[in-house]
Amino acid sequence: MTDDGRFEDILEPEMLATSLSALSNIDPRPEDAALKDPLRRLQSDPFRKVPSGIEKRVNMLNALALLLVTQDQRKQAAAVGMTLDRESIIIYWTKNNLATPTVAEQMYVNRLAGCFRDLQPYYEILRLVIEACKPKILRRIEKVVQAFKAQSPPDLSDVFADVDNSIQAYQILEKLFRSRGLIPQSASNFKEAVGLFHAKLDAVSLNRFDDEVIAWVIAFAESLSQEKESVEKAMNVSKEQFQRLRKLGEFRMVCWSTRAACAKLPASIRRTLSAEYVGVPLGFANLHCALLNLICQVASPCPQEFQVPRSTVDALNTWTQHRTGNIPVSSFGRILMHYPNANPGPEGKESSWTILAGQHCELTIALYLVELRGCNGRAKFIEIGCSKAPCQWCHMYLECFNKHLGSKPKIVLSTTNGKREARWLMPAGDGKVKHAFLQRIGIEMETIFGNLGLDRSDIFNWPVNDPEKIKPNIFGPMF
Repeated sequence: MTDDGRFEDILEPEMLATSLSALSNIDPRPEDAALKDPLRRLQSDPFRKVPSGIEKRVNMLNALALLLVTQDQRKQAAAVGMTLDRESIIIYWTKNNLATPTVAEQMYVNRLAGCFRDLQPYYEILRLVIEACKPKILRRIEKVVQAFKAQSPPDLSDVFADVDNSIQAYQILEKLFRSRGLIPQSASNFKEAVGLFHAKLDAVSLNRFDDEVIAWVIAFAESLSQEKESVEKAMNVSKEQFQRLRKLGEFRMVCWSTRAACAKLPASIRRTLSAEYVGVPLGFANLHCALLNLICQVASPCPQEFQVPRSTVDALNTWTQHRTGNIPVSSFGRILMHYPNANPGPEGKESSWTILAGQHCELTIALYLVELRGCNGRAKFIEIGCSKAPCQWCHMYLECFNKHLGSKPKIVLSTTNGKREARWLMPAGDGKVKHAFLQRIGIEMETIFGNLGLDRSDIFNWPVNDPEKIKPNIFGPMF
């Protein structure tokens, strides 16, 4: 039973899955200013501020996690963590729903670790990344092409601004791109290089490419996105185009910045990053493997199947049926009146459907490192890097974790993207954290019912005006 007894039903995994399914379809997405920050600390009151070095480490781990996403799959994500002391540095990584990495992935991570250990030139590292992550890179190139075709005029001469203050900006870009070796011999100036960039984008999107062309396209896109002020003055580039250029250029920036971070490490520590790969199962049976200073993969719990109502209305009404037998939400139209962006649920003849829920990679790596570093008693913070921003449930769970396990290291990661994932699996673990998380999910559900104009007599089998039968709410008023 949870702390105040109101949400004991969602301790059952099926009921939690049903609740998350309903919440994922009714996503208000508030315009929270905090969600726009590049990095927000988890909101446990004593730990709202972290040293600037922690922020930089999270950003570096986010970048490293990007290099581990080798497939063009929206659901694929990677998370990494790190232990660093005076003698060694160890990188731990995992992916969503990945129990055992493939041989190709092991070889790739092995070679990547060797490149950073030996401080190979960044362009050599970029070539390795292109070889391994080509599906993901090609997808980003395709999005750049789509953005330019949708918003740029067909005549490339119109891409450049024809105003007086653009001349100086153009000269700055010409000098900068030439110094970086980004104006090839086939282009006599920056303007022709931009035209060549457009042509190469089209060639790559049509699968007429080689790795050298992709490397130049990535470097050119990264330089354009980094020189935003000058580019805006000299060229007609939209916000959408800048965003796509930045996303593509991230691969070059990640290779350069991660290598630069490794170069700052003492050689004796950097050399402990082995070129070999060892898989470490989740648990303490083989924790001695961490002493080998190898990159280790953390095994995720197996995904679980749940039967949940297909309709959003049915998912909400399931919440109340176990308490009162009532079905208070009569139609989806009532939901739309208060949540215009709500989703009625997936189409289908059956009243329910099967979802496959898995533990997200950031939770797997965070909880593993808490146990590993917490036992050593040295760490105050656990920095987690993610290839994509954490969902709302992961962020909420880790907030509860930081709040209720005060003696253990605090987890720090990037801000949530605000998405409410339906196929989310709660970790097994400490009862306080689990109950605090379920309490917040219950409050989310009650808030929806409150906004729909329902009162507690519709939701609970407790008379609203009978104080003896209303159990205390330790979190304050609901609505």
